[in-house]
Amino acid sequence: MNENEFDNTLRRIFLLVKSQAEESIIALPKKNAAFMMQIIEVHETIERLVNYSLRLLSKPSNVYQDKSQFYYHLVYCLGNLSEVYTYILKESLRDSRNYSSLSILLFKEVNSFFITFYHYFYNRNHDASLALAESRNIIFDKINLLTKSSQKDDVILLGRLSIIVLTVFDLVETSISLDF
Repeated sequence: MNENEFDNTLRRIFLLVKSQAEESIIALPKKNAAFMMQIIEVHETIERLVNYSLRLLSKPSNVYQDKSQFYYHLVYCLGNLSEVYTYILKESLRDSRNYSSLSILLFKEVNSFFITFYHYFYNRNHDASLALAESRNIIFDKINLLTKSSQKDDVILLGRLSIIVLTVFDLVETSISLDF
């Protein structure tokens, strides 16, 4: 396996999930069905790239043999993030969900959390990993607080956002492992 081939595919997965996150927050409040469907279709591309990356990591010529399990987990989690964003959009389309402005603001914060992780992953600043841990706790406090006073649609969205935060922090821990 060519090291650049895997690295380029991984970066492409990151960028597509990042794009999916950014576009989801634009599409949800506008309830733009056509735009949501375009974002949902990106998931299929991400799935293909995830499967391709996993095949690359399975090859005996894998240059990341010592750390392939960490890269495998990283790629798999990125695919899961895409599934969560896709599910949020599909659910919103299917059930005509109405989210409060506070839930949408928290969604933006969760997306910023993921984008911060993306920058951390490619810059490997360990101070950023501590900041991500603090952000995770702050976001969970906001989710818990908002859940107590929200409508059903918001509570469901907050549950999905919790999954995103947990998955991103799992990615942070995996990334730290790659450095050792």
